[in-house]
Amino acid sequence: MKLPDKLIIKQQIEPIELLTNFETKNKYRIMDENEKVLMYAYEDTHWLSRQILRQNRPIKIDIVDLKGKNVCTLERKWFLFKSKTTVHGEANGEIEQKSWAVKRVFDVYDSKGLAFTASSRLHKIWTYNLLKDGKEVGTILKKWKGVVQELYTDADQFDIDYKGTTEQKLLAIATALTIDLRFFEHHK
Repeated sequence: MKLPDKLIIKQQIEPIELLTNFETKNKYRIMDENEKVLMYAYEDTHWLSRQILRQNRPIKIDIVDLKGKNVCTLERKWFLFKSKTTVHGEANGEIEQKSWAVKRVFDVYDSKGLAFTASSRLHKIWTYNLLKDGKEVGTILKKWKGVVQELYTDADQFDIDYKGTTEQKLLAIATALTIDLRFFEHHK
């Protein structure tokens, strides 16, 4: 599967979350820049862990193609401060959170080693620069969805601009999902 350099990840709004304080399983559409759906991502976690452990919960997310065939799976164990996500399938690697306070940093490893670092400063928490050898090679940007959606839902949108290999682009998608579930998953 060849992926474009510009991707959009849109989280679906869950009506039950609007009416209750219960966190449901997250679902995402992964699209090209013209919003043509390329893949879907589905969270598979236990109801109780979503309610109690919230953004620190163990997570399993399957990314599937339009025919429902698994492309890759993200798995993260419960954590207290720093998360570590394993990716396997058509992309194999790890997304390791290095810091979260003043600067949010994730090192992303592919099958050959360090693919890139996703880094965001506290004053720009919605912009993650993808760095390789100290040079910017792409971005992951959380888009502002408007006051109503930001206040009443946790349905986020991320734009990815990255010219890596297909494996690295899948890891960039996995990184955006990890960032969403680590920092932007909040109860209303």
